[in-house]
Amino acid sequence: MEPSTARVFRIITILAFAPTVAFVLPHGIGTHMLCPALGILPMAISACVGLVHVLGKAKFRAVSIAMDIFCACFLIGVLIPSWVFIASGGSWWYGVNAGLVMVGTYGTVPMMVNFMIHTWFVLCELHWRGLFPKKTCPHCNGALGRSSGRAQQGYQHVGREETNASGDGKEASSSVRFMDEEQGGPSKSMDGRPSTDDEAARLL
Repeated sequence: MEPSTARVFRIITILAFAPTVAFVLPHGIGTHMLCPALGILPMAISACVGLVHVLGKAKFRAVSIAMDIFCACFLIGVLIPSWVFIASGGSWWYGVNAGLVMVGTYGTVPMMVNFMIHTWFVLCELHWRGLFPKKTCPHCNGALGRSSGRAQQGYQHVGREETNASGDGKEASSSVRFMDEEQGGPSKSMDGRPSTDDEAARLL
């Protein structure tokens, strides 16, 4: 991930703290529900982690990835019961109106944003560690282990020529030349080439 992109994501985790408090705190006071009001705690930790990265104080990579994992797990642990309580429509707590349900729903949005950001940082770190290697060619950046359709047709053509007992030498040589061109090497054929002595004699 580019440093500028990572910085923008960290700033988002900081800014998301204010709307979370503005929505989930009134919801918790009005409904006496623990969730999603409990989300203020992981959002505060997430904002602190983002602030440390923005200020350039994050010196240890292992600590950073551990904090991202912790924030992501804490947030999803609050979001799941929050969705369950909000989806119940306040049936477990009498007197909860639709307005408070809507406020609680809005409060979970910045929590979901921070959860996705921390999860993204964790996945990027795992990719950097080589746990998700890419099988690509270092020269052309193409996927390894996959052959093009034309090359596959060439292989099938060679197989047919080898199994065909009635084929002559010209057909076999054409298939060999086709395979050499697919592999990027110089074309080789079974037809004999003139020797260097003959070429020298012709020039003289």
